Amino acid sequence: LGLVRYAEEFLDPSLAAPGSYGYFWNGNVASAEISLTGETTRFRLPFGPVDGSTFRVSLSQSLPVADSFFRNTNLTVDLRRYVYLGMDSLFAFRLRGFASRGRDPFVTYFGGNNQVRSVDFLNMAATEGWFANAELRVPLVSAAATLLGTIGPVRGTLFFDLSRSKLKGYPAQYFVYGDPSGRPAGAFDAIGSFGYGIEVFFMGLPLHFDWAKRLYVPKMARPFEIEAAGGYDLRFWIGYDF
Repeated sequence: LGLVRYAEEFLDPSLAAPGSYGYFWNGNVASAEISLTGETTRFRLPFGPVDGSTFRVSLSQSLPVADSFFRNTNLTVDLRRYVYLGMDSLFAFRLRGFASRGRDPFVTYFGGNNQVRSVDFLNMAATEGWFANAELRVPLVSAAATLLGTIGPVRGTLFFDLSRSKLKGYPAQYFVYGDPSGRPAGAFDAIGSFGYGIEVFFMGLPLHFDWAKRLYVPKMARPFEIEAAGGYDLRFWIGYDF
């Protein structure tokens, strides 16, 4: 059971002009939530998960405390699978989906980091959607002595991301304008990324350098008709692998 008060606004008041982004939450919500979780994952320091699987299915329902309180129903599903290949190498898979329905649906912000690498951090906003990731993780260097201290271990990654989402009242499509870099113009059912990266542990922190290329899927009915656009953009982030 939970009771939460929300107060959201732009840091820059000049952005709050009529017709601007209108999905801020200001008010109260009382809710009841139930979750089912399963965990068989085995971890290895400092890499993180190396084998096994985990899942979490969560359902929350707002309570009719007062008409002024927010009303919604929310479902979240998170599935992960790790296939150990030996020598600290593994395949990692994740599928995360979410949906918020009702009079006042929640808005989920995601993207960037190891979710959808070809977009900026939390640059995607949706009331329902999903994203999927597939990665190959391999060790490169156990440890290296430098002027800054010991760096390592160092790991290499190959990754593929895909995402589809929508806001309430809008179609589940991404509308893109073309530009000289080669980005296609039109409406696309899904976007994603593929590329490669390096993970460096420094002072206990996992530093990631990912080179990601943007992918577009015009129609999910034909998921293999993927269009790639632009070059490989360098994305830097700090955080542990899923």
